[in-house]
Amino acid sequence: MSWFGSARTPLTDAIDRATHEQHPLSDLALYLEICDMINETESGAKDAARALRKRLTPKTSPNVLLKTLNVLEMCGKNCGRRFHAQISAADFVDALTQVGTTPSVAGVVREKTLELIQAWADAFRGDMGLQAMPLAYRALQAKGIEFPAQDLDQMAPIYTPVSDHPATSGLVPSQPAGGSDGAAVAGGGVAASAASSTAQSQLDADAAMARRLAQEEEQEEQQRRQQQEQQQQQ
Repeated sequence: MSWFGSARTPLTDAIDRATHEQHPLSDLALYLEICDMINETESGAKDAARALRKRLTPKTSPNVLLKTLNVLEMCGKNCGRRFHAQISAADFVDALTQVGTTPSVAGVVREKTLELIQAWADAFRGDMGLQAMPLAYRALQAKGIEFPAQDLDQMAPIYTPVSDHPATSGLVPSQPAGGSDGAAVAGGGVAASAASSTAQSQLDADAAMARRLAQEEEQEEQQRRQQQEQQQQQ
């Protein structure tokens, strides 16, 4: 069985590996394998979203949350509208919002979560069926939540890729999110995007997140020790 007793499949097993506490923070090859499995079946998007949603709680460890967010980011960029619809569901958006705004969650995790909400709100703003994310973004802005500064125009686009398995998947040929015509991921499945210029940027960003998380954990440990020393002195 997978997390919380869900039925295990090759897809959920891959997500379990990618988000495991001891797994590397970034594993692009595994992430792209997950994207391919999502795109190959009718139920892939729903199964993946359910597995990832279960990890999106403020009580989940920072390491697991960061890896979950990394998988989500890669799937958002490389999977189709089925997946976009799943992460735009009310309960999924609520889970992201909770992680992104709960003070007890590590700062680097909250920042990454808010980055994704902001990026998806921008990407989905023209699709009336995916308005939960833009609405949540505007609601958070209205509450005074500060989002990380980022150049949305420079971010990797969100694609609906061509499937490697047209005979079995029934996926529509690729288009960027929002429904307008545009460049598609080249043939050969989403694994072809591994050679893109964004791969190194992702690795660099993950390394920076890992360093920040380690620093935050060290600071929290120092604070605990100081509190214990103060209590002993009293």
